[in-house]
Amino acid sequence: MSEHNPWQEPVVQFYQQHKNIILFSVFLLFAGIAAWEYQKKQTKARHYQLTTLQTQWMAQNDANDPEANHTLESMKALDKNALITQLVMAASAKNQLNTDPQKAVAVYQELLSICDQPFCDLYRLRLSVIYMNMKAPNEAINVLNAISNPSYSHFRDLYLGDAYKAADQKNKAIEIWKKAYKDIPVQNISPADKGIKDQLTYRLQKEFS
Repeated sequence: MSEHNPWQEPVVQFYQQHKNIILFSVFLLFAGIAAWEYQKKQTKARHYQLTTLQTQWMAQNDANDPEANHTLESMKALDKNALITQLVMAASAKNQLNTDPQKAVAVYQELLSICDQPFCDLYRLRLSVIYMNMKAPNEAINVLNAISNPSYSHFRDLYLGDAYKAADQKNKAIEIWKKAYKDIPVQNISPADKGIKDQLTYRLQKEFS
């Protein structure tokens, strides 16, 4: 005769009372695992497709092949939010600077509508420069004021002063340049900050000469 275990009967009773819930919970668990595995495979396949399209776009772009635009559109349709797609969009916009500035603006605007990484402020800097070259300082000001990443703050203030001066707000420009100059440290200054400080010095000396 087998030995009776006192815990068996309550367990059996609990199972009988809640059998449907237990079975449904187990079903949900396995369904969740299956969905996760499927999603993982889909993500891997999508990444492979995007990498292949990126390689194709680079070759087409180097050859000045107009099909590069179609390849980029295919990447956007596949996954516009993927970093690899956004990098190709940024490269495409940069390529359009000299030949079609309006197209470059459109690409950067689309890119900024989906880009949510700290480095996206770099694209705002580039877009502001395009607006300045297009004699559209107010648009440049709007874009520059949206920059919040401290890594780009000194570049932002340099260009923001330029934009305000171009918009006939000289006093505002000088105020921004002065503040930016003071914000850049004297000790342990980086080469980039030194270059910005030299530019600020030149602009301020020019205004007060």
